Amino acid sequence: MSTAMTPRSQRRDIEVYFLAAPEDQSACEEIIKHLKPIIRSSPFPIEVNSDFNIPAGTEKEKHKQRLLEADIVLALISVDFINNDEVYGRNQKVIERYNKDETAMISILVRNFMWKSTPFVNLPLVPKNLQPLNNKQFWNSPDDAVTAVVSDIYDSINELARSQPEAIQPVPVAPVKPAPAPQAPAEAPRMQTEITDLGKEPAPSEALQPVPAAEVKPTAAMEMPAAQPKAEESMKELPPAVQPMHVAEAKRAPDLKPAPVVPVSAGTGQASASSTIAMDWRGKYYRAVVLKRAGAILLDQLLLLFVPFFLLGLGLGITGTDISETGLNWIAMFIYFVVMPIMESSKWQGTIGKRIMKLQITDREGDRVTFLRAFWRNIMRTVVFYSYFLVVPLIYQYIRFNKTRKLFHDELSGTVIGERLTGSAAAPIAVNAA
Repeated sequence: MSTAMTPRSQRRDIEVYFLAAPEDQSACEEIIKHLKPIIRSSPFPIEVNSDFNIPAGTEKEKHKQRLLEADIVLALISVDFINNDEVYGRNQKVIERYNKDETAMISILVRNFMWKSTPFVNLPLVPKNLQPLNNKQFWNSPDDAVTAVVSDIYDSINELARSQPEAIQPVPVAPVKPAPAPQAPAEAPRMQTEITDLGKEPAPSEALQPVPAAEVKPTAAMEMPAAQPKAEESMKELPPAVQPMHVAEAKRAPDLKPAPVVPVSAGTGQASASSTIAMDWRGKYYRAVVLKRAGAILLDQLLLLFVPFFLLGLGLGITGTDISETGLNWIAMFIYFVVMPIMESSKWQGTIGKRIMKLQITDREGDRVTFLRAFWRNIMRTVVFYSYFLVVPLIYQYIRFNKTRKLFHDELSGTVIGERLTGSAAAPIAVNAA
């Protein structure tokens, strides 16, 4: 498909652009591959572009500018999407266009993360069941996951096209030639013949008398072809909804409103798709991440250490038994390095505190972590925590976090903290009038 820049007034296709982090390139290409049958069978042109399918000989930066001209932007959201500064900067420009109703945005949940703390919660989100594409515990196969996403995207494109039908009406190739006007003399004798065949004298009525051809006036049904020397004049008599448009009058993205594209659900915390997205959402996202994780740590300290030790001390006091400080330390280590990794590697995918805060631990592929990985993560977290007292590791962590948006123990253990998802599909999303 040609990538030559065409004036907006002369472009009649729907342009879709995939915005994704480099780590999600394979997911982007897989979705585009599944879109091919829809593109080929579509009654209107659909052009798909991304950062990963730049045609040979095309300037890279110029091609990326297509993002700011697309009718629909599909954001493949993941923790890498949020953490990538380049993608973040380009996404800010897309948000500006979205706030002006110049483009539609649809979020594709590729990998689980705390997306409910991001502005994408205010956008249509696919899959509609809120299961990320890499959730192997939910999808039967990767193809099933991508097919669900492509189906939702296809519905969105159709809704977009139906909301502005004039944008994709066919252009008339040539003026339509009017049919020849009917000849009146042939009609008058036929009327007279039918009357005389009845064997009656025709009444002296002007309505039954033959009229010369020059005086015959065609009926309203006959009048249209005789009165239009050009097809364009007849189009003026048609309702505006069915008038074909010239190429120069075709409209695209500015009139394509994102609100009716994909229904959203109030039950999942999603707002109306037409709501304005705050430009400073990134800082709010990280503050929400810190608060959730800090809350989970405090709850674990309370429920897994303080409460068991309190009950243990209460029982020992009743029985009159004493226990040394070393014994208490061993119990704490057992809870921290055995009990908690067991919880994190189980179906819970997290400790009690993370369950309450609706968080879960996965590996980078979205799978449940093994006990050894969870065990290693807790060891790294302990080592990193005590290294902060040396100040230098704390400073390096701050610098490193600004680049990776991850803590050392998550990097070293290859784990990701994300929003907890249910194991079953959510109810179908209905239109929310809020």
